[in-house]
Amino acid sequence: MQGSDGSLYGTTYGGGSGSDGTVFKLTPAGALTTLVSFIGPNGAHPYAGLVQGSDGNFYGATSGGGASYGTNGGTGFGTVFQMTPAGVLNTLASLTGPNGSEPYGSLTQGSDGNFYGTAEFGGSANDGVIFQVNLSEQPVPALPRWGEVALATGIFLVYAAFLKRGGKLKREN
Repeated sequence: MQGSDGSLYGTTYGGGSGSDGTVFKLTPAGALTTLVSFIGPNGAHPYAGLVQGSDGNFYGATSGGGASYGTNGGTGFGTVFQMTPAGVLNTLASLTGPNGSEPYGSLTQGSDGNFYGTAEFGGSANDGVIFQVNLSEQPVPALPRWGEVALATGIFLVYAAFLKRGGKLKREN
């Protein structure tokens, strides 16, 4: 994606110092810089690209790694991260399985300022989830519930848990 500074920003699934992927910057002059090397606990294997938030920072997800990386030999369930334009990484959430696992798509910033994404697995039936990352200092608001909405942990809120079954999202009153 092209950042507000005119440079191109992207991710690699592998490579970097931990062989778990990178975030890179390519300037208009052609200078290539690795900004982040994922090493497992901070995330592993970003599959999708980045999105630049209204605050100027970049946001993305990794399909593996996180707090559970290395537990019982596991590769982790993935992370949601924020990166400053200078390459300072902040892990916003580690997926745990029930709240999502293996997010492969890019995040989207909603008009409410929060970021939304999907994970291939997770939820009560392990069929995938739609999640929200709430960046405000306020508590996670009470939002409309869809499907098997189940879980809110910190800034991370799961909205649905039946993506792979072909279920339709239906708003509950």
